[in-house]
Amino acid sequence: MSDGGSACLDIRGLVEFLNSILRMEAETWGDPVDAVLLRTIHLGEQEGRLYDVTSLASVTAMTVPTTARRVSDLIERGIINRYRDGRSYRLALSEESTQRLLDSLERWVGKARCLFNGAEPPAVASEPPPAALGRVAM
Repeated sequence: MSDGGSACLDIRGLVEFLNSILRMEAETWGDPVDAVLLRTIHLGEQEGRLYDVTSLASVTAMTVPTTARRVSDLIERGIINRYRDGRSYRLALSEESTQRLLDSLERWVGKARCLFNGAEPPAVASEPPPAALGRVAM
């Protein structure tokens, strides 16, 4: 496939990059679907619109029951918080989760730059999730 003379996309590198994202998400959050919810909640926070379960389900194309179940689990694990706003509960990442998400996004940006610039990515130590983000009994 030609793109008018610019550098060709390294398909193998792209696949490895995407797979590394899934691995990092699994290491950080335990589940890529949870990572989708967390990134979406974070983006909403950055844009000044906190999601409730119904709007989060709509934006992520998930069913409301599935989203509600996953959100409840994330709340139990201390990864997100919910805030009363009139008749709704709005969702926000905990401070620790926000920092972990920003750190993971920074690693992905570094890997993406290397992929598209042809350089080797910097070594990033993978950290196990802290106990605070594990499952807790309520």
